[in-house]
Amino acid sequence: MVERNKNILKEILYVLALGGAITLALTSPYVAKKIISSIRHELQNKKLKKEFLLQKFYYLRRKDLISFVEKDDEVEIVITENGRKQLLKYNFDGMKVGRPTIWDGRWRLVFFDIPESKKAARNALVCKLKDLEFVRFNNSVWVFPYECQKEIDFIGEIFEVGQYVHYAVVAQITNDDALRSVFRL
Repeated sequence: MVERNKNILKEILYVLALGGAITLALTSPYVAKKIISSIRHELQNKKLKKEFLLQKFYYLRRKDLISFVEKDDEVEIVITENGRKQLLKYNFDGMKVGRPTIWDGRWRLVFFDIPESKKAARNALVCKLKDLEFVRFNNSVWVFPYECQKEIDFIGEIFEVGQYVHYAVVAQITNDDALRSVFRL
């Protein structure tokens, strides 16, 4: 049940992130019903009770992941900055770097000089690079053969060390035979 609730909360945030906001007329006596029907449609017509979904909306509002903004005779449900960050965390766990069928012959270098005061973030970054199958070139330089700048920027943002993480695309690395072997290129 806990996993189901987490998935529903995640899906509600995704719907709001994709749609920007849901606006409804406050003058209508069926505001809750309209919210539920619009979300139900977006949540692939899952059979969810109105009260259950309303509880989820209010839970998300209490956690400051969404907000209800009243404008004239309408209420707008919008995802907050905290909600966007939560979505990033959801995306982070399942992150993969795309691997095209044909390699373009260029190497992607990720290098960083993260201060000792942010050691936990540095260690988490290294773990994520390993998880994504980057190869350590030296202590703070990692190599990957495919385009991954968006993913690296995303990781830097998640760990709040983006200003210390750098990305380069290079055509040659000395003795790249070992790297080609590791990546089976």
